[in-house]
Amino acid sequence: MWLTGAVAARYCRRCGEALAPDAVYCAACGSAVAYSPGTTAAETAAPPAVVASGWALADYGQRVAAWLIDCVIVYGVALAVAVTVILIAVPDGKLSESGQTGVGLLIGLTAPLYSATLQGLWHGQTVGKRCVRIAVRRRDLTEIGLGRSFLRSYARAAAWLFFPVWVLDSLWPLWERNRRALHDLVADTIVVDRPRGSM
Repeated sequence: MWLTGAVAARYCRRCGEALAPDAVYCAACGSAVAYSPGTTAAETAAPPAVVASGWALADYGQRVAAWLIDCVIVYGVALAVAVTVILIAVPDGKLSESGQTGVGLLIGLTAPLYSATLQGLWHGQTVGKRCVRIAVRRRDLTEIGLGRSFLRSYARAAAWLFFPVWVLDSLWPLWERNRRALHDLVADTIVVDRPRGSM
């Protein structure tokens, strides 16, 4: 749902359903809803769990910084593995056929395992995300779990197959209401700035 003018989106605090601007009751669950004049547009545009908890949506710069850190780790290790495989499989350094070792395919399939596994088991964080204090969560701020983490990571990986889609996915948080990328929309996740002391 797009915002028009100064009107901000509202959500039911009980079920998270989007509300009409003048709604008194939630059409989905029937709960009474209230709107405080002191609520800012940024708060009402965020998922209800984020507003209620005091957490904030992660900035785009934080997401980029985390991604760069993770790229250094993932592709540094992948390069080391690739060199090792080539040295073992082709000791004379001469490949008789293009792609003989299958290293490129191996990296493409396994690189998303890094984020999928860590985010699923490590409170929605990779090493990069932990360095900049952001985390992936479901919209109600609960842990995403391994299943959703794998869905999110491999949806991101699928975008790599088509460069324009990958670029669009990377830039989507700049204008999406809750700063979500396309792979966040697929997995129904958000990225939040974690308060100090939170798990």
